[in-house]
Amino acid sequence: GEVHAEAGLNLLRRIRKVEDALAKPLPDFPHAEALLQWYVETGHHGLELLVARAWGDLQACGDGDLVEEGRRRFFGEEGDTNPSAGSLRDRVRARLDEIDRILADFIRANPRKFMQGPRSVAGLIRQRLDEILKRLALGALEGRVWIVIFDGMRYDTWDEVVRPAFSGHFEIDAQPYFTVLPTFTLYARSSLLGGCLPGEGMNNQGEPTTNESILVAKNLVLSPEEAKTRLRFVTDAETTAALMKVGFKDKDVRDVNVLIYPVSDDCHDFNGDLAAFNHRIRAAIIGDKTQGVRGILDDLQVRVRPEDTLLLTSDHGFIELLRPQALSVAEINGGGDAAKIQPRYMVGQEKKVADPSLSVTVGNGVFQLPVGSVWFKREGRASPRYSHGGCSMAEMVIPGAVLRKITGKIARPALESVPTQIVVEEDAVADVSI
Repeated sequence: GEVHAEAGLNLLRRIRKVEDALAKPLPDFPHAEALLQWYVETGHHGLELLVARAWGDLQACGDGDLVEEGRRRFFGEEGDTNPSAGSLRDRVRARLDEIDRILADFIRANPRKFMQGPRSVAGLIRQRLDEILKRLALGALEGRVWIVIFDGMRYDTWDEVVRPAFSGHFEIDAQPYFTVLPTFTLYARSSLLGGCLPGEGMNNQGEPTTNESILVAKNLVLSPEEAKTRLRFVTDAETTAALMKVGFKDKDVRDVNVLIYPVSDDCHDFNGDLAAFNHRIRAAIIGDKTQGVRGILDDLQVRVRPEDTLLLTSDHGFIELLRPQALSVAEINGGGDAAKIQPRYMVGQEKKVADPSLSVTVGNGVFQLPVGSVWFKREGRASPRYSHGGCSMAEMVIPGAVLRKITGKIARPALESVPTQIVVEEDAVADVSI
């Protein structure tokens, strides 16, 4: 029959990658950093996106019976947010849950030590920009520093969407890092910028603060007076406004510039699958030249010069709330109004609320965090498709990448004359020239 060649080949390639990863045994890991490296190198960080894209490939093949059979194999009868036991999506979930439990065991032994580890986001700025910041302190910095945070960006989005888009314009030196717990913006971003544990950031008077511009100035060892002239903090609202300006030029550049871009922190409001979500993020990165819409890459191309240094990272990821993994709060020690309950964390509840769960103390509060794909469902309340705050690699693994603008020409191999369709009789052989 007639098959869309590209979709069919992509389907086979992606399914093979998923099955190869699931076939890999889980080794014994000496520490969390070894787990992190293995998770990324073996492609486990991309399994959920692979399944979502493979499902799109199958639908593009256009055969109704094939798609229906594929739905059962991919998810079961109920669809992608309610996968049946033994389906491909459920097998991926089970493997990732297994990895998340290993991570939780490393954290549980000593949460503070984990969040001060060599791959913690709390040390990322000082670690990746160490020599640059020494020159900044001496007044010998040749270019400028850009600290760019893509709010809510998972590692699979970095690897599959952002890195490829930036690779033709910037030299990239990237490593995976762990964000802190709980994995939501208030704590994760202040820890990243302040180089401190969650809830432990201090202002210049030694008082607790979550003011991000104050925290990053202290982390960069800039005095309050220096910060006024050498540091600029641009919020997500301001970067969004800049993207909408025709002929935008950055006239307020300082020695150090912190830019926040709202790439995917609106995950709570998105109802499509991961493939659709990443397609939308790519559109935000690239822009739409036919409509005159500038993307984030265009924005950074205008702002960043060849002598500048750009640190690109995220504050946290997010996880999909699969219906079979919901834990009704009516079943949790009475649940109730005394506890502040969100899908991926609970605060104000003293007893353990899920097995396995992880307790993390932040300031005067104790957060109970579900491990893996388990999540808390409030009776009578609608739940989003995606959320964050808990303990999983999907929420905790983010990139820490140093980028420098490319000034020379780049040569790349390219395939030409690739057919969009291949028509071949059943059991026949077709030769295709590329």
